[in-house]
Amino acid sequence: MIDWFISFAVFIAGAAWGWFLCDRWHTKMIGEILERAGVTDDKLRTLITDLRSELPKDHEDALPDVEVKIEQHGGQLYAYRVDNDEFLGQGADRDTLLAAINEKAKTNFNMIVRKEQGGELLQK
Repeated sequence: MIDWFISFAVFIAGAAWGWFLCDRWHTKMIGEILERAGVTDDKLRTLITDLRSELPKDHEDALPDVEVKIEQHGGQLYAYRVDNDEFLGQGADRDTLLAAINEKAKTNFNMIVRKEQGGELLQK
């Protein structure tokens, strides 16, 4: 009986070790393939964000929709969440505002700005 238990424990330990090594090898191999293909971290993050924004809204990995209001004071644009008035960022123009929001954001989200909430301020 003890021989069976020892054999089973050795089998489980070997399977776990094999799974660990295989996972490490695949991670390293995929990283090298992407590097050789010229895919940078920034390109990969952009691709992931783009793909996540295309998921159906009820998918568990879909980006959440966040309503944002934009205000203009003294030549500066200010962005706030509509639901809790959290400050998201400020900038002199559309591009600097969006860059500030992207830098400050803890997670990615789909930004919804309605016309009556300052959407016209983001028009190019």
